[in-house]
Amino acid sequence: MLLANKSPYVIAVVHDVGYVLCEMAENPRHTLRTKRRKDVAQLGRNVRRLRIAAGLTQTALAKRSGMNRAYLSRLEGGRRNPTLATLERLAKTLEVMPRSFL
Repeated sequence: MLLANKSPYVIAVVHDVGYVLCEMAENPRHTLRTKRRKDVAQLGRNVRRLRIAAGLTQTALAKRSGMNRAYLSRLEGGRRNPTLATLERLAKTLEVMPRSFL
């Protein structure tokens, strides 16, 4: 009912807990997720740059670091957000500090 009236609020019902009145974002497509994607894309470009500087293919880096090549490809393309453990494995394999990816 609130959405039909173009109200900036929505009622969120949480199963077995209750409900809450939430304010909706003015432009929901441009929230924190947009910034995160840019950060993940930059991280992927840095992984690719360091891999190429080390003279490794995606397949070689994936094998040496114990990960799937397709995952590494998606990571470099900015479509995957790696865990800290993944970044540490890549850094160890590429012989760089993990902060080099950021």
